[in-house]
Amino acid sequence: MEGERSVLLANLFDGKTVEVLKKLLHKKDVFYLRDLARETSVSLATTFRIVQKLMAMGLVKKVQQDKFVFYHLVRDTPLFNEVHALIVGSAPDPIRLFKEKLLERFNNFTLYKDKDKKLFIVGDEIKNGEIDELAKSIQDQTGTKINFMVLQMQMFESMNNMGLIAKDKLSSV
Repeated sequence: MEGERSVLLANLFDGKTVEVLKKLLHKKDVFYLRDLARETSVSLATTFRIVQKLMAMGLVKKVQQDKFVFYHLVRDTPLFNEVHALIVGSAPDPIRLFKEKLLERFNNFTLYKDKDKKLFIVGDEIKNGEIDELAKSIQDQTGTKINFMVLQMQMFESMNNMGLIAKDKLSSV
């Protein structure tokens, strides 16, 4: 299916752009133009033009440290999800994957999400250290960092009563 999709996209769009996008969508960390050009067999000048277009769209961000220039994908945007779905197929939802992993390990907890996609894991049997490895595996798989806080029920209620957490503004996941 992915091969058929690539052929269709290459016929509809510039094949070099499709190759660069496919390679970028599978990268987890920063990338360098020379490496990307070499990995895709696309000339450095063409790779540069493609990355410039992606930067203008807000899909790629340039970072410069001293004389070194590197880039990274901006993953936490609707545009990333649309491009990922078009090129590779629908991107996995990191929060859904995180909840599935939690359900495999723990029985009694509630997962809340705020408007910024920060998660509150509320349960008396869950310890922060146990969740770190789950969050790291989701980050490795999706490229998205999971921001979370583990709270015991009593602490969550106390924080809500003090106004530190607005429980009524959280959505249950």
